[in-house]
Amino acid sequence: MNKKHFMSIFIASIMILSVLGIAIQYTTDSENIKFRKQKFTPYQGGWITYKDNKQIIIPTQPDLLQYQQVPDITFTDLNKANKIYFSSNPKNQLPQQALFSIQNNIFPYLNNVIISCIEDSEACVSLPLKACKDAGQEAIVIQAQLSESQETTFNNNCLLIQGPTHLITQQVDALVLSLHSIK
Repeated sequence: MNKKHFMSIFIASIMILSVLGIAIQYTTDSENIKFRKQKFTPYQGGWITYKDNKQIIIPTQPDLLQYQQVPDITFTDLNKANKIYFSSNPKNQLPQQALFSIQNNIFPYLNNVIISCIEDSEACVSLPLKACKDAGQEAIVIQAQLSESQETTFNNNCLLIQGPTHLITQQVDALVLSLHSIK
């Protein structure tokens, strides 16, 4: 191959790679989603945004959450009790993505969270048993469980999050956005 031919291939390669680089950058920018006036960017298999200098990472694509119904509550509402119990059922465990979203986007903004169980089991030997019926002035219960019926409600100091496996992560993520005032 002569020098002139090599230079032509080299220049053509640079031009192709430049166009490809622009196309990749455009594709990356176009993957961002604007939802409720908030920009979400793809991040490690989920979506990241920032609100009031807080990083929020959710596994669900934000625009898929538009029809999820969640109660209009705030972190202040949840922090009004002396204790906050997070109760689930280890026998019927929530999906990892839902737990991730709760641990990273809700727990850091709550005072005195105590892990508890809805019902007794071997995994709950050293944990308190708490359910919605145990909520009151001194203790708020966040009860998260898998269920055939889907609902997220806040009544009598109990935040109940229940739904089928394939929807509960969306419910949790919709609640996360609402708690962070992305409404």
